[in-house]
Amino acid sequence: MCIAIYKPEEKIISKATLKECYNSNPDGAGFMYAEDKVLNIKKGFFDFDSFYKAYKIHEHKQTVIHFRIKTHGKIDETN
Repeated sequence: MCIAIYKPEEKIISKATLKECYNSNPDGAGFMYAEDKVLNIKKGFFDFDSFYKAYKIHEHKQTVIHFRIKTHGKIDETN
């Protein structure tokens, strides 16, 4: 089952926790956040370092984070 996290604004999730989530569900990661009334979706991260580098910039924002584990379908950016 995938891991989905709702993170309120100004709450910080430790790098260790995010890495544990990624390692538990290593088939892709992504996150989304709203800014200037636009929903921004960042996905297609297939290694923890690239995910964390992109996420770290937005860690103080309200976000939804997703770590995928394949149950069916391909492991690619569309999933």
